[in-house]
Amino acid sequence: MIKSYDFQSEQQALNALVDAFAKEMKAALQLSYERDGKVGWDNHTEREFLIEELAWQFKYGTKEYGSRSINYVHVANFAAFLWNLKDEPQS
Repeated sequence: MIKSYDFQSEQQALNALVDAFAKEMKAALQLSYERDGKVGWDNHTEREFLIEELAWQFKYGTKEYGSRSINYVHVANFAAFLWNLKDEPQS
């Protein structure tokens, strides 16, 4: 069965979802930088590391952190790093 949705309500709900998720992503990145001083997210020479880390977070992040929300936030952050490198030369 196909549900009918009000486009404007659906768009507002999706915008709220993306805004809330982006807020979580930003908080995780800030904590990672403050705690560990992690850098290199915008360096195309780190592409393979970022791919490996994304895969690790997707597979094991939930077990390490015990929270699916943290897992998805980290996966999204690594995906964003790779998205940012889309136009960079590959090593």
